[in-house]
Amino acid sequence: MMKGAQIEAAIDILDEVYFEKNAPMDQVVNLYLKPKRYIGSGDRRVIVGYVYDIMRNFGLISWWCEMCSMHPNARNHMIMHLLLQSTGSQEMGIFFSGQQYHPKPFEKYEEKAIEFFHKNQYLKSQLPLHTKLNIPAWSENYFKRTFGDQFEEEIKAFQNQARFDLRVNLLKAKREDIHFPSSSITPLSPWGIYFDERMPIYNHDLFKKGVLEVQDEGSQLVAKLVDAHPGHLVVDFCAGAGGKALAMAAMMENKGRIILSDIAQWRLDKAKLRLRKAGACNHEERILSPDLSDKWIKRLHGKVDRLLLDVPCSGTGTWRRNPEAKWRLKESDITELLEKQKNILEASYKMVKSGGYLVYATCSLFEEENTDQMTTFLENHPEFEKGETLKLTPFRSQTDGFFAQKLIRK
Repeated sequence: MMKGAQIEAAIDILDEVYFEKNAPMDQVVNLYLKPKRYIGSGDRRVIVGYVYDIMRNFGLISWWCEMCSMHPNARNHMIMHLLLQSTGSQEMGIFFSGQQYHPKPFEKYEEKAIEFFHKNQYLKSQLPLHTKLNIPAWSENYFKRTFGDQFEEEIKAFQNQARFDLRVNLLKAKREDIHFPSSSITPLSPWGIYFDERMPIYNHDLFKKGVLEVQDEGSQLVAKLVDAHPGHLVVDFCAGAGGKALAMAAMMENKGRIILSDIAQWRLDKAKLRLRKAGACNHEERILSPDLSDKWIKRLHGKVDRLLLDVPCSGTGTWRRNPEAKWRLKESDITELLEKQKNILEASYKMVKSGGYLVYATCSLFEEENTDQMTTFLENHPEFEKGETLKLTPFRSQTDGFFAQKLIRK
């Protein structure tokens, strides 16, 4: 494909991303590209690169569009992205030529906006800090509270492309037996390997056979913190699609019992298929009612060795992988999430036996969702004591951002 055609395809995808406010961006990208088999792998990488770069720099691009009196839409965001990448006027004219599969030529207001951009670079000095860092304005104080003096360094790390991490399924292989020419072993997780760039692993035999699972190293470390052993009764209370349950099943060597629960049946169905492919046979699934008053929870009071609460959260720790999520999250969402997290803690903690562990985890970096929740819980429940704390960030650990706190029942 010619460069202009790649740009037009990226604009089409961005239109879908902006319209589908609740759809994950990777899902929108896949739905667009999957039927278009004529687009080669090299072109796909370029197109997807445009989409992710624009979403990572959405704040800065939107600010410049406003300064240049450009309506904030996918086409104008692409124009502004190319300008910020120092694309020359002659090249821009070639890309926006209107020929087959290329974007249509510039309209007069777009030409004026491009001219204004070039003549008014002094405006850079007026950039607000949150715009320069590409985060929502409301989130700045939350991050400053979390990171203090390292605030800017930590946030800048979200602009970097995330590694492509995999977990070796110990039920089927050992990490030292898995070799790829361009892979490295994860420095923190004993089960992981990684590639610097995304790899087409989904059609590989090792993935199809359940030997490899796509899982960020940080997520692997949360599962490791649970410290599940063979013979344990483990409850993954907010299991989702079962990523951490898969790691725990391997830790348990298929001995003992894992109960996966979630409020969405489709997520449990997906987890069940993944566990089956991985060779795990010590699990069962339980649907949760919205008010978390299920009888099976009460029957397990005082019986569970390990309880993992991977609670719903703001997801700020995943903004490197999901840059569109930061522009969809609102400050009002935080209040709702804090209440959900407290409700989950209160509904589930009684299951933990004496000497057992409750591991509370989020992929958020906000203290309100993490340390504050744990402080309040421990004040109200002196029967628990604080154990190991896990704090991961893209800047410090090159993983997604995670918080996990181990609580030990006395």
